[in-house]
Amino acid sequence: MITLNILPIPYPYKAMLSLTNDIDQCSWSKFQLLHQFFNTDNDTSIGKGINIEIGNSFWFFQNPDADEYAFSYFRNLSQQKSEYYQEIIDLNKRGYLDCLHTWGNFSKVGGFKRKYAEKATEESIKYSIKCPVWINHGDSHNSQNLVYGSGDDPDSEFYSADLLPYLNTTFVWLNDITKFIGQDRRFNIDEVYFDNNSSTVYKIKTYSKLICKLILLRHIFLPTANSLIRPVILRDNQKLLKFTRYGFWNKATLSDLPEILSEQIIEKLLLSKGKMCVYIHLGKNCTWEILKKVVPVYNKISELYHRQHLLVCTTSRLLNFALAAKELRTDIKIHDSKYIINLTFPSIKGEQNNNNLLNGLSFIVSSRKRFILLFNNKEVPFHQKYDPSLKKWILYIPWKRI
Repeated sequence: MITLNILPIPYPYKAMLSLTNDIDQCSWSKFQLLHQFFNTDNDTSIGKGINIEIGNSFWFFQNPDADEYAFSYFRNLSQQKSEYYQEIIDLNKRGYLDCLHTWGNFSKVGGFKRKYAEKATEESIKYSIKCPVWINHGDSHNSQNLVYGSGDDPDSEFYSADLLPYLNTTFVWLNDITKFIGQDRRFNIDEVYFDNNSSTVYKIKTYSKLICKLILLRHIFLPTANSLIRPVILRDNQKLLKFTRYGFWNKATLSDLPEILSEQIIEKLLLSKGKMCVYIHLGKNCTWEILKKVVPVYNKISELYHRQHLLVCTTSRLLNFALAAKELRTDIKIHDSKYIINLTFPSIKGEQNNNNLLNGLSFIVSSRKRFILLFNNKEVPFHQKYDPSLKKWILYIPWKRI
């Protein structure tokens, strides 16, 4: 009998990372520079592009008096499109603008009205703009926020969550941040009970207490809530998936990147075989000096990416893989000495149940056989390889970048 186990990360990578960038305080020229540096190998003013895959968020509207002004689809709060709108549409279709950082920026001054969400939705339908990821933004003046604002409250004048299905929104960030490096993997005792400042004496006392609990209760407390994505029901009874970001509220700008993604943290992420969406604002307080300072961090990430150790991708694609790996069901049948593996996602409904779910899916099989992968009654191309480190055969659908 053949056993089939899904790998938590697309083969041959060891971990997944997304720089889930909030667009606050990012001008169009700054955005273009960062996009060219990250996603191409073109020469830029901060050096040759590192040619990895980084997505971004965007706004449809920008209150001109709001804090941390950034580019937007419309000119401020008017219905006149900005000079960037066509490029925003193009980058959205290509997958690089995959996150909606709410309908617009209203920090410190407010001013959101449902009519803005309706106009944004009208444009989205007209130009097939898709925003699979929604990210809450800023302070309480952003009344369109979900859960922490009134955006999902049907009784509020600011209600607009009912429009999200028109943008194909599946994932929402509701201000959840974690300090644990790598999600969708188990915790260990040290990271739960200790930090870098824990003394030897404290560790000995804690371990003694844990041993006593283990003897008396036959278990110790280890939290289990380290999932990257979890179901959430909004106040309008809409069912979506919320996700968690790694990071710190007070360390989330470009200058913090060397600390947020130090070599030790990246190494731990690789060892954990986890997935991680990083809470960051790449455009905030972004100066020439800081850009040059953090280039070594980018170069390290790029090296690991191109060596196929660390899979760096857009937020929506990372979340989509996490969902696919979680919801995949397999049915194996034998026919003419071939093992036919039927792949299905019974819990995923609608337009999202498509071939994009297959990207990067990888399996360990107990022995070498002749396999056929099927999805929606069609054969799926895959590779088969013996991995000497795992001492197992691997079936994998190669990850394709956008």
